[in-house]
Amino acid sequence: MKEVGYAEAIDTNRPMPRKKAEPKLDHIRVTPAENGGHVVEHHFESGPEMRYKEPESHVFGKSEGSKLMAHLVEHLGIEDGSKKEEEKEKEE
Repeated sequence: MKEVGYAEAIDTNRPMPRKKAEPKLDHIRVTPAENGGHVVEHHFESGPEMRYKEPESHVFGKSEGSKLMAHLVEHLGIEDGSKKEEEKEKEE
């Protein structure tokens, strides 16, 4: 058996493995919770070029409707109209 040095053994010239892409948000599921509020689940895309990521769950209580809506606006990129109202106020 041929003896080789450390640098040869680890083969520093070989191509580095590509990092798998971070999962992207695929969809959000909102379901009623037992406490009268809602559970929001973030589901991510997965495939051969992406790592699998478990869905993330967020629980909002019965009295947290405004927090739930703010969460959805943030993650879905929905405009809630507040920016338009602020622009109108600046124009006046």
